[in-house]
Amino acid sequence: MYGIIVLGLILPVYSIYAYSPFAVASEVDMPNKPKIGTIVSRENSLFRLSNQRYDVAIAGVIVDNADIIVQEAGTNEDSTLMIDRGEALLLVNGEKGPISIGDFITSSSTAGQGMKAENDGIVVAVALEDFTPKDAEDSGLINAMVDVHYTNVSTSPSLREALASASPMFRYTLTIVIIIVALISGFLLFGRIAKHGIKALGRNPLARKTIIGGIVINSFFTILLVSLAVAFAYFIITV
Repeated sequence: MYGIIVLGLILPVYSIYAYSPFAVASEVDMPNKPKIGTIVSRENSLFRLSNQRYDVAIAGVIVDNADIIVQEAGTNEDSTLMIDRGEALLLVNGEKGPISIGDFITSSSTAGQGMKAENDGIVVAVALEDFTPKDAEDSGLINAMVDVHYTNVSTSPSLREALASASPMFRYTLTIVIIIVALISGFLLFGRIAKHGIKALGRNPLARKTIIGGIVINSFFTILLVSLAVAFAYFIITV
């Protein structure tokens, strides 16, 4: 454990072993070490396997590794890694039928296992791959984007939810494409406006004020469009 000295006092802090912008795992103590991908709930500072549908106490999903591992002072060496956001393997079953890419997943009546969410309530993740069970008790691991929150499953996800469920690589790529297109379009439009404005001044110098006013207005709208595109790109990357 590391510490920070402030006014002569040593304040305990968390130990960080690695860095990445994707998933952060916390070490949690549980009586029996659960399997990778199981859904965990928290009650009265204790952790247990989620054992009911739409469990409001869902805390996260068990993983075997993560980009960032945060350890609190006093945690046992045999503790388990858990994330509440990020891409991970998730244990699901066929209690509510097949699961398709993009479906919300919540806890099921089988301890530690998830199922397709069909009603409003607490969800644990969004499926990143399909799962076709043989029967209601069939289970397996699928890739999922973990994000524990309440959602309205009966309605279409908002733009923010859709972007949040997308992979970080997709969002980064989309952001770069939007910025590049916005800058190129802005330069082309600005150059075209300046070119036509100069020609207009040469043909009709008496209308100088009107032409310059038109150039200024068109330039303002060009800058505004580029700014909106950059703002949207920032929204995508920070959602």
